[in-house]
Formats: sequence, structure tokens, C-alpha cells
Amino acid sequence: MLSVRRKWSLLSLNSFGLVLLLVDFLSKYWFWSRGEYVENTGVSFGWQFGNDWWWILVFICLCWWWSRLKDESRVGERMIILGGVANLIDRLVYGRVIDWINLEFVGLWINLADLYISAGLGIMLVDYWRFRNKQVNENKEA
Repeated sequence: MLSVRRKWSLLSLNSFGLVLLLVDFLSKYWFWSRGEYVENTGVSFGWQFGNDWWWILVFICLCWWWSRLKDESRVGERMIILGGVANLIDRLVYGRVIDWINLEFVGLWINLADLYISAGLGIMLVDYWRFRNKQVNENKEA
């Protein structure tokens, strides 16, 4: 059984994070160069929110959060931060985010960074569920 809380070194997590950022950037560039994308100038679901100074503050907070994660088992949180940072870099550099995955059945366009955020949330929920079940089982045995 694959454990979500696999122990990785902080160096390998940081390297993995850089690879994910690069893959996100390259995928956005690929679809941008082919003209198969939409520009998202808002937040999630196209909501409009804040000026450039607000995004810079969010970017600083995400980087600070990353630096505070000393426990290498926090993969879910790291995935959420990576997705946020990837989209924020686009927003700060280009003023928009390139979305290239069309989810027609729900009327959304997303990108890999959005998937990183969703995967991170999923990992955190699985971790919480497993931790909660472990606590319940320990309480029953006591």
C-alpha cells in the first residue's frame, strides 16, 4: 500500500517542487505558442480580485509558508503552495494566467498549477482521514 506520508528529504522536495514549476511553465508556454489557451485575469473561476500589490503579498506569504514547512511529510501543503506560486508568477510577470485544460463538462479552463492545488488538497484530506481513523482506533483500544 502506497503511503501518502512517504518520507522525503527536504532537498528532494525542493528539487521536485522546482521540476513541477518548470513543467507547469513549459506546458503553459507550449499551449500559448500554439494558441490553444484562455487568459485568466481573475482568480479561480474567473473571479476578479485585487491589484498587483495584493498578489505580491500573497506570493511572499506562500514563500514564507513553504520555508516554515520543516516536516518533509507535508506533501499536500507543498503541492498547494507550488500551484499557488506557479500561478502567481504568471500573474505577476504577465498580468494573467494561461489556462489550457478545457473541462467542458463544468465550463472551466484550468492548468497544471490548478491540478497541483487540487492534488495537494486531496493528499491533505487523505492524510486527515487516515490520521482521524488512527485516532479513533487507538481510542477504542484504550
